[in-house]
Amino acid sequence: MINFYHKVARFWQLYIELTKVKEENLRLKRKIKELTLKNNRYQESLKTINRLKRLLGLKNEIRSLCLGAMVIGSSPNSWFKSILIDKGTKDGLKIHTPIIAPEGLVGQVINVSSHYAKVLLITDYNSKVSVICSRSRARGIFVGQGSRNGKVEYVLKDEDIKPGDILITSGLEGIFPKGIVVGKVLDVRDQKEGLFKEIWAKTAVNFGHLEEVLVLVGEKTCFPLK
Repeated sequence: MINFYHKVARFWQLYIELTKVKEENLRLKRKIKELTLKNNRYQESLKTINRLKRLLGLKNEIRSLCLGAMVIGSSPNSWFKSILIDKGTKDGLKIHTPIIAPEGLVGQVINVSSHYAKVLLITDYNSKVSVICSRSRARGIFVGQGSRNGKVEYVLKDEDIKPGDILITSGLEGIFPKGIVVGKVLDVRDQKEGLFKEIWAKTAVNFGHLEEVLVLVGEKTCFPLK
């Protein structure tokens, strides 16, 4: 009988110990979740700080009046590529104001109100940007194709341009300052007919990851030329 009571007492002791272990495990799991959440917030804050540092560095490089803006919306339309930013006429924006990122050209303002502006991205089918090959100075027109890969049109067959070449804005259309990186040449082919090469290029900016931009509201000739 005494042995039975010993067994019962031992069982309850083990039960109590297991309950305490279970409670401790739950407490540790909650603590891990809390620390993980804090770490995620910290990592996100660090990424934001790094992006803003890059924007600040670009802003300091540009000898022009410019200001930062947040991307607060984007067009879900697969044909019309645009974003919405939190700056408007009260900040000096107007139609055709250039928008850039640390990586390169983003687009231009096409619609603006007092507090917001719609930006047509260079990936849009209606977007055309006059570009120069940074290495050879060959000229062409970067035409949006709805994705990061766009066509470079009107480059003559005898021009020196090849995959890997960097394309920059020429400034000829009077909208974008000269010298902003547009993208990199991916493929160059000589067409059997016609005067021009068939060229594809990838934009420098990854528009799917775009969160902050710079708005150029000063003199366009103040951009550092490349």
